[in-house]
Amino acid sequence: MSCGLTAAPRSGLVLFLADTRVTPGRKAATQMFQPRGLPPRLLFPSHPRQHPELPWLFQGCWGFPCARQRQEIPSTCDTPGTWLKLQAGAGAGAAAGLCSCPHLMGTQGRIIPRCELVKILRNHSFEGFVGKTVADWVCLVQHQSNYNTHAFRDEGKSRDYGIFQINSKYWCDDGKTPGTSNTCHINCSKFLDDNIEDDIRCAKIIAKEARGLKRWVAWKKHCKGKKLDSYVKGC
Repeated sequence: MSCGLTAAPRSGLVLFLADTRVTPGRKAATQMFQPRGLPPRLLFPSHPRQHPELPWLFQGCWGFPCARQRQEIPSTCDTPGTWLKLQAGAGAGAAAGLCSCPHLMGTQGRIIPRCELVKILRNHSFEGFVGKTVADWVCLVQHQSNYNTHAFRDEGKSRDYGIFQINSKYWCDDGKTPGTSNTCHINCSKFLDDNIEDDIRCAKIIAKEARGLKRWVAWKKHCKGKKLDSYVKGC
């Protein structure tokens, strides 16, 4: 999966989640039109400032769910062929509709490079922890948050926070989720900064309690039982 972007003058932005996997007789993406200064289909650059012509609203949502080239969209936003329109200057509320799946959005968090994350996880003894490899964790992070430290998903009754998408119903307290267990004894906002030490401690608590990574839907869908060498290759 990847993202393509087209922009219509005076009519806002259109975000296209296109299925780019090769299938017989199926086009990978659809082109609409070519506004000034933008190609008809643009894979996201590493930083929005490379394209200052994009409105503030779009830049404010940069980095998630399709922050980097050649990476898959997290499983929480896994519907191909979805079109959405964001009106330029419509305000932050419009960003909540970034995906057609449940209220997935993000802010300008830090995108941790894959090999840097591999090093961090190795230094925190993730290799072999609860019987899983560092590759399992990197795969989990890619598909849950796309390496974005500020990733946030609002499910209505609860919310997922940070690079590990830790849920407010069971693991942290965001002041909005009734009856939270807050097993990690922490405010959820701590998972939205660029320091992931708190995230790591809580992720280990979750994994230890579950005796594995089954609490993360993206891991079960994209990583479990699969060859994961590519997630740590070159690191």
